[in-house]
Amino acid sequence: MFYATILVLLDPSRRPHHRLEIAAQLAVKNNAALIGMLACPRPDPAWVHCLPDGASYLDSIRVA
Repeated sequence: MFYATILVLLDPSRRPHHRLEIAAQLAVKNNAALIGMLACPRPDPAWVHCLPDGASYLDSIRVA
């Protein structure tokens, strides 16, 4: 089976590097493009303001 593009989910779990390594090996083997997607929930503004520099953090993710 041939894959032209491989998408790998990168998340804040404990083992995203393992998934990325496997996806990279598959991409090389198939001469495929490798796309990494980072999926993280948006933080709740009600508690982010309690963090140091929380307002700046919220502003930075609104731009993205």
